[in-house]
Amino acid sequence: MSIPIENYKKKAKAKRHSKVFIKDIDTYTKRLKENNLPIIFSITHLSKCLNIKPSELLSIAEYGNFFDVKNKTVLYNYQIKKSKKWLESIKLYLTSLNKKYNPFYKKRKEANDQLLIDDILNEIQPFENINEEKSNASLLDNSFKENAPFENEEDFYYDDINEYNVINSNYKFFKIKKKNGGHREIMAPKGQLKNIQRWINFYILNQIEIHPNCFGFIKNRSIKNNAKIHINQECILNIDLLKFFDTITQERVFGMFKQFGYHPNLARLLASLTTAKHKEWFWNQIDLNKHPELKKLVEKKPKIIPQGAPTSPSISNIICRRLDNRLNKLALKCNCKYSRYADDITFSGRKSDLPTLKLINKIIREEGFFTNTDKIGFYSKGSKQYVTGLAINDGVRIPRKRKREIRQILHYCKINGVENHKKNTGIENKKQFKEWLAGNIAFIHDIEPRKAKKLWDKFNDLEWE
Repeated sequence: MSIPIENYKKKAKAKRHSKVFIKDIDTYTKRLKENNLPIIFSITHLSKCLNIKPSELLSIAEYGNFFDVKNKTVLYNYQIKKSKKWLESIKLYLTSLNKKYNPFYKKRKEANDQLLIDDILNEIQPFENINEEKSNASLLDNSFKENAPFENEEDFYYDDINEYNVINSNYKFFKIKKKNGGHREIMAPKGQLKNIQRWINFYILNQIEIHPNCFGFIKNRSIKNNAKIHINQECILNIDLLKFFDTITQERVFGMFKQFGYHPNLARLLASLTTAKHKEWFWNQIDLNKHPELKKLVEKKPKIIPQGAPTSPSISNIICRRLDNRLNKLALKCNCKYSRYADDITFSGRKSDLPTLKLINKIIREEGFFTNTDKIGFYSKGSKQYVTGLAINDGVRIPRKRKREIRQILHYCKINGVENHKKNTGIENKKQFKEWLAGNIAFIHDIEPRKAKKLWDKFNDLEWE
């Protein structure tokens, strides 16, 4: 991923770029190197790393293809339609999203690195003030900023596309029922976008260090590790973050990539590639009488990190680094323990030492999140204590109720047969029942291997069609 910077500088001198330009290049690359991040100068450069045409990359990102369900026609973003100049300047066009390539596994040879340097120097324009917002990174970057039909920066983040009739072809949308009612919208990226997000996740996001008290979506960290921290504590305080992924907007993701050290235009593109718009029904189902704090979010309907994208878990953890740092410092000051698993926050310690909800909520709000007041749990040592769904009164265990339910399912499947059991319980249309049951046993195995062994024996003894 990295390119020979010294060779790049020599080429820049040979092409008679100014000393200021070369100095800015040096400053820019040093900052990215300090964070162990790939050195990418512009949208053009990124497109070369991904082996995609710049115009195609832009089309996949912010100005992706949309399908008008009502009129059965393919559309560009409404902003593109309103500006012929913008359309011509970056030459957007629709290309096959099913083109078979995977930059995530593609390796560049050293010989290609030198060609890449030549290409970048031929296409990149001198950016004398690389750290300024209006810096000229490339011809494409110029058109991206100057010719876009936005009156102000906020328009970049929140567009008015008609969600009732239009579907973004880069994502597959589907709903999942929640246990407590309602639905969760999953947005799974398709085709090239999915591969691009994998690339961003592997080469950029995975290089960023996450807070040690964060346990969600990280290799070799689990809900078991998260729960272990709070064993043998007098009191447990559980707090749930309201609409966790949905409050991480494109604007915040843009700020994150910019903070890494990437040029603003490049940071915007990376933010566009890793965020998406919900369908209209999603925002309409939010009860603003119950959650007035979400009013601005519902009104703007911004692009957010989608549940289903490979980049979203990593982005959420990076965005939460300062939140984790502040809450952990608060816990240490109060002689308590702190951890976070995705949107589940846990404090534990003596009742008299636990920080107040008012102070915790203040920090959460200041960091751009909201507390779900319906999911605040307080458990003393005399009662059953839970952390991220696991019982911790006597070590870390799966709740008895869940284990009993799985044993009953296996029992009735054995007595009545799998298909009869599905009919008797009204789940005959449940897809992948075998996989679902195996998944539940595998989860129990991760926490209590001995208990799971008997369940596996019963599972393997069943007659599956």
